[in-house]
Amino acid sequence: MLDLFCGRFGWGRAFAARGWEVVGIDLVEPPEIPQGCRFVKGDILECGPSLCYGFDFVCASSPCEEFSVHGMKHFHPNPKYPELGIRLFNHTRWLCESHGAPYVMENVRPAQQFVGNAVNHCGPFYLWGNGVPPLMPQNIKKGMRLGTGYEGFSGKFREWTREQKKAARKSDPILWASSRSAERKEATAKAATIPPELSACVAEYAERLLEHCKSKPAGEEAMNLNKQQAEKVRIAVQKMSNWLYNMAWEPIFAEYGKAMREMVDEWDEASKVLRYQSVQVEDKNNGNR
Repeated sequence: MLDLFCGRFGWGRAFAARGWEVVGIDLVEPPEIPQGCRFVKGDILECGPSLCYGFDFVCASSPCEEFSVHGMKHFHPNPKYPELGIRLFNHTRWLCESHGAPYVMENVRPAQQFVGNAVNHCGPFYLWGNGVPPLMPQNIKKGMRLGTGYEGFSGKFREWTREQKKAARKSDPILWASSRSAERKEATAKAATIPPELSACVAEYAERLLEHCKSKPAGEEAMNLNKQQAEKVRIAVQKMSNWLYNMAWEPIFAEYGKAMREMVDEWDEASKVLRYQSVQVEDKNNGNR
């Protein structure tokens, strides 16, 4: 499993716990690397589609800061255009789709304004990709408490004394620390980490997808049988088109013959693509990384 923008291995930790081999890539090495995970320092924008080759599943959580401010108009009435955020997201999506393996990309709700609607969401975690589970746990919140009505203080905050309010705010670095301080960055990194409930749900769904892919041998016999039948039909169409094309003394038959030949040519091209895709499916079923 490949974990792009791995951060603190929010995705990879759940996959590794289920026996997956996980490789995480990011610009900054995390303070702790979970067992079963391997970290590689690198810039995703400098990577090509070959980066994903050999992996059965890909997860990615590209930076969301430039998107998030577009969902907080009361604090940021004129946010800048998220050029870097869009570039990172679209480049990552291109890497995943070029590879062809199932993938999940996570970001915030306002990102939909710039990269398209999400497939599903789990609380504030919005997901894109062809590996997104149709059913996911809800009532999940990010690990940050904002404003005066956050969990634990709701209904009580206004009744507290000034000292109690000050102590409550001091308990969370996100509320009191400077945006450039180490405490604030540490708290923000923890808050942005994918929760275990979500990552475990995606990991389980990824295993179901792989089981479905690996249970194809019985279905491949039917595919081969369909190929044999299709080949017989193709040969029959070829014979008919030759016969009609040779009867050039009847212009109408000649037109039919030409159309049939074009159809046979298209059939040949489609067969080549089908054979190529079959080889790719067989290659993917040989290993599980």
